[in-house]
Amino acid sequence: MATNSLDVLGLTPNQSYSIQVFATYTDAAGTPHVSNYSPALTITTPSLSASGSNFQTTNYGTDIKLAGGSLFAGSFPSNIGQIDLTTTNPGGTGIIVNQTGIGAWSSGTQEFFLNAKTGAATFSGTITSPSIQSSNYSASLSSTEPKFSVAGMLIDLTNGSISAPQFRITSTGSAYFSGDVSGSVYSGTNLGTYIGNTAQASANGKNVIHYGAIAGTGSTSGFGPDGVLYYTSLGTPVFPSTISHGYANQQIGDTFFSYNSSGNIVAQYTATSTSSWSKTLISSQVISELDVGKLTAGTISAAISMTSATIIGGTIIGGVIETNNGSGQKVQMLNSSNAIQFTDGSGAVVTSISPLLVGGTTYGIIINDGTTPDTTFGNSKANLYVIQGEVRINSGTTDGNGSYITVNSLGASVNGGTSGNVKIGGLATASSTPSSILMQGSLSNVYAATLTIQSTSSGVPSATGTHPGDIWLQY
Repeated sequence: MATNSLDVLGLTPNQSYSIQVFATYTDAAGTPHVSNYSPALTITTPSLSASGSNFQTTNYGTDIKLAGGSLFAGSFPSNIGQIDLTTTNPGGTGIIVNQTGIGAWSSGTQEFFLNAKTGAATFSGTITSPSIQSSNYSASLSSTEPKFSVAGMLIDLTNGSISAPQFRITSTGSAYFSGDVSGSVYSGTNLGTYIGNTAQASANGKNVIHYGAIAGTGSTSGFGPDGVLYYTSLGTPVFPSTISHGYANQQIGDTFFSYNSSGNIVAQYTATSTSSWSKTLISSQVISELDVGKLTAGTISAAISMTSATIIGGTIIGGVIETNNGSGQKVQMLNSSNAIQFTDGSGAVVTSISPLLVGGTTYGIIINDGTTPDTTFGNSKANLYVIQGEVRINSGTTDGNGSYITVNSLGASVNGGTSGNVKIGGLATASSTPSSILMQGSLSNVYAATLTIQSTSSGVPSATGTHPGDIWLQY
């Protein structure tokens, strides 16, 4: 029996179909004849071509238009033709392309989507690219950092650098900002508050430095940790030794600086508990280690020992200032009596220079031996003092009447006469023994053509027979 093959076109690969076949012919008279349908036949289309390759459809320059439907690959519901992928999850696995976008899903989870309405792209996986660059990017013109871009932004994914007009991160991690840095860290916490409290409390021993306000202070006043404005006494700010006050998160070891109106530190405190502060002083040990070329201060109130030092300007108050020339030998300045003292090799005071005070008024200066300054001319030590234009010498020895040997004035010239006399004068009255006398001495090694010694109670020596070098005594 003869058999014929029949091609069936337009079928989908790897699908089952049921077909029925009928036959037709035309007789000699030209009449067509049609047979009945054959019993139904079931056929299955192959999934691969005869060569073992996938079936391929070639589009020869024609367009394929989706009129409201979708093109998809994978497993999705059959009714996704007109789905809006920007608002509806197709709920399957695979890729869908339609007029709302292109997306990929895995069991209903969106893995990738390009929004055709906005151009937004969503990726849940990794994007691999050497860089991300804005369409208007223009590279920096600078040859050195910070290399801010002229326009646009470039993120170099290879070396990790970021370039923008006001922001730059180099490949080594250096960051540059031309604007302000602000914002919150978490739960609305201000960035400045976080750095000042939370972050600081987690670093460097968890200690914080607080600063007193400058506004409202004067040149001799400053705020304490408690916010109270403290003033000065005799030029020195008077701050309490302890102050009760607690800052947020205050811890032992926190520091507080008090400023005056010039921004200078006038006091320093250290937190001793969560609610108390103790005034901190700079110890002498720290001062002894101070190495400066020049120390300039308005007021120094301390006991300072200086070696080859220079103090420029200001006032030195209190204590003892001394130079040291070997063991014990010193020159000291005493604040208590405004005196200068000289010590011997054992450190004992042997001479003093001090103001001469009478009734609380300074009349001159006095130099005396002994261990203490004789500021009132009241001890029995020998001294030399200047008062009211005269140089007076006190021998420290009495004349039997309770007074001291005093040379009230001493003058000389080489031409004789009343202006060239050397005289020793004292204090005397008509009823008392003169208190200025020449004792325990001798006159020797005197060179003069003629030497005359006169004694007179009158105010001037005799002019008769005088020569240069003559001596006269007045009493």
